[in-house]
Amino acid sequence: MPRLRLRIAFALLALCCLATHGIAQAWAVITPSPATLAPIARNRAAMAYDAARGRTVLFGGYNATAAPLGDFWAFNGTGWQQLGGTVPAPRWGHSMVYDSRRERVVLFGGFQPSPGNPIPDAIGFGDTWEYDGFGWTQVATTGPSPRGDFGMAYDPIRQRTVLFGGAGPSTTYHQDTWEWNGVAWAQVNTPTGPSIRRGPAMAFDLERAEVVLFGGGVVSTLFGDTWTYNGTTWTQRAPATSPPARWESTMAFDPLCGEAMLQGGTTFNYQPIFADSWRWNGTTWTQVVGTQPSARHGVAAAFDLQAGRSLWFGGRDSAGFRSDLWGWSGNCWRTMTTVTPAVAGQTAQYRYNYPATATNNVYLELWTLRNPNAFSLPIPGFVPVGLTRVDVFFVLLQAAGLLGASGQQNSVPFAIPNTSAVVGFTYDVQDLDIDLASNYLYWASNDVEATVWSGSLNPALNMVAIAPGTFQMGSVLTYTTAYPVHAVTISSPFWMGRDEVTQAQYQAVMGSNPSYFPGAQLPVEHVSWNSAVAYCDALTVQEAAAGRLPSGYEYRLPTEAEWEYCCRAGTTTEWNVGNSLSCGQANFHDGGYCVGQTSLVGGYAANAWGLRDMHGNVFEWCLDGWDGATYYQAGAVTDPYVQIGPYRVLRGGSWGNYSFACRSAIRSFVDPSGANYSIGFRVVCAPVLP
Repeated sequence: MPRLRLRIAFALLALCCLATHGIAQAWAVITPSPATLAPIARNRAAMAYDAARGRTVLFGGYNATAAPLGDFWAFNGTGWQQLGGTVPAPRWGHSMVYDSRRERVVLFGGFQPSPGNPIPDAIGFGDTWEYDGFGWTQVATTGPSPRGDFGMAYDPIRQRTVLFGGAGPSTTYHQDTWEWNGVAWAQVNTPTGPSIRRGPAMAFDLERAEVVLFGGGVVSTLFGDTWTYNGTTWTQRAPATSPPARWESTMAFDPLCGEAMLQGGTTFNYQPIFADSWRWNGTTWTQVVGTQPSARHGVAAAFDLQAGRSLWFGGRDSAGFRSDLWGWSGNCWRTMTTVTPAVAGQTAQYRYNYPATATNNVYLELWTLRNPNAFSLPIPGFVPVGLTRVDVFFVLLQAAGLLGASGQQNSVPFAIPNTSAVVGFTYDVQDLDIDLASNYLYWASNDVEATVWSGSLNPALNMVAIAPGTFQMGSVLTYTTAYPVHAVTISSPFWMGRDEVTQAQYQAVMGSNPSYFPGAQLPVEHVSWNSAVAYCDALTVQEAAAGRLPSGYEYRLPTEAEWEYCCRAGTTTEWNVGNSLSCGQANFHDGGYCVGQTSLVGGYAANAWGLRDMHGNVFEWCLDGWDGATYYQAGAVTDPYVQIGPYRVLRGGSWGNYSFACRSAIRSFVDPSGANYSIGFRVVCAPVLP
């Protein structure tokens, strides 16, 4: 390390020591690299996430000719690798779980075909195997009778693998409960429990500390019941809605969102095969909408703790056997955001945003020297979720505590020395939290990579500093798309352009001027949302290269909430100037044009926060996608932002609109490629959005 960097690091260390969202849900196909190296199509294989090795492992199943498979694969989040060495005998209908206490994958049971009748009348396995990262070892033990199509899950709190039910040779069915402690199997005599069945879906619910089981079937009867097991007793639950009865569905628990995901399955005559997904939150089932894998059954599933997504492989649909890999993310991320940027001579502070499931977890805050990479950090006795993004070997500051129910935890303030020597010094901040009941350790999905800067934005951009705060968004007098009025909190400081982007500013960055009304100090117009975003991206690159951009910030379009917060500037009236708007206050059209075209930026008085032309002149693009009225939900929200949608939001009205369309709360939308002589934009310098 250069000597200057060492001096800066020690100076920062000394000062620090003294200072001592509705869930967006999405299925997507994952294309492995290389695409030519992957398991062949199969049904009823087993999959588990091996946390100690940071990869998902898959074993067995049967192929389209009903031949049992004995190949062993690992998926590292990017590509597949076939693993060699001793493996269990070929089989299907078995199950695998990860034993986090002993850091081993456990495999039990399954079927192998009987001569001349490969699938309906199978020979069952009753063997137990363990994989330690080097190879499979068969464990000499007695336990459940030979069987397949049972439910199995690992309970990290009680440190037991739990097995229920299944089918043995000659279609004998079971309703017994067994536990594996790493040494021996023991049958648990429970006072109640699910009826005999095969093919149930089962997972361990970390949030409620109980096994959850759904469905299965026996002979010609299918079940759609939900049961939970606490280590002593099975309890049948009575949710208001449930998935249709089925068997051969698959369940995996999402520890980030704190919910179990059920997907697919079928009936005994394969009519229908299901293509639906459901979430279990401990009380109710909720169906997941949107794109789904094709209707299929016998899928292998696991939750990839590094990537934060459920993985679904293979199975069988109406067209045959599948070899595709799907991922599902609930986007329940833990994120780092900037509260106060790193400026020489000032105090930096950051925020940890976490889901409600993390409440009461122990958190740890790490300020370190810069680390450009993300990597898995195995810690004995813990199950890591996510990746380490900081340099854990050069910690400048650390703090610890308990997470409250607010969903946000501000970091320890970080006093930056008031000297030019620290300008340009880069450090990292990343938080993590630990559920001590299960020893699951969660890393924030991003870090803040902060470079100390002098604190000066480009004066030519005329940016106005905006403090965080809370305001009432929406209007009772507008269309239903801006109702109900609700409290919105803007949690981080940012800067907004005092004026709409001028034609001169746009020309300087983009090298062109699309405007219909020419004039260097007129607002740029006839600009699409796509072009406005391109301008912001180019401006971000330009200002970062010049050292005039705080770390964790970018130039971008404002969100709807940021725009209305700034337009209102503390007011609650329909316009920020009161309950009416005149031609002396803005450029619009009210029975006649005030101007008849765009006017020079800054030609009217600024609002209380120093921002001009927030009403009229040109419509201003916002970053959000248009989602109709769902943006406005009853209850307080923080930093709302709609990422998806075929249209993008416009705010503020224009020179050609009546005053009613220029109010603080009014909302419009246009295709992102749309442009005309009434549409422009202004920029914010604000935290990078997750």
